Amino acid sequence: MRKSLIILSVLPLLVFLISPVNVIGAALTEKILPKNPPQRTLIKKIAPMITVTTPKLGQTIRHCEGETFTFYWDYFGDVGRTVNIKLTSALPIRTIATAVPMQDGHGSYEYKIPVGFGWGKGGGGIFNVIIEASNGSAKGTGGKLETQPAGNKGCMNK
Repeated sequence: MRKSLIILSVLPLLVFLISPVNVIGAALTEKILPKNPPQRTLIKKIAPMITVTTPKLGQTIRHCEGETFTFYWDYFGDVGRTVNIKLTSALPIRTIATAVPMQDGHGSYEYKIPVGFGWGKGGGGIFNVIIEASNGSAKGTGGKLETQPAGNKGCMNK
């Protein structure tokens, strides 16, 4: 009898505690949040970025002088409408193309590797690829382009 008396005496207390919380919570919600809140748009600015996809970082692609090689990249954010393509090595940076157009988040550029392009008289060399926005807002570093002299074994354009 004692257990049922305790349960019956606690039950009204629980109902009382639960009901007012809902009523008070609803009243507070109406005061804090207006029924028709003004529409706001959250805009997150994305930092401009260029990602070289061919040759991608960590990759070395070999081509012979006189052959055509195509660079590919993706971009995000406001990087402008054009890029510059540069090759670096132990020698000074070589800009091989300027104001290359791009659109819809992608770009590509076909480059004919000149004969004699590289180190010393024989040509050939290993170059790091850099593609940067013409407006200077972003820069992407790719893999390496290794050029072989045209007369080397394995080059089709002997």
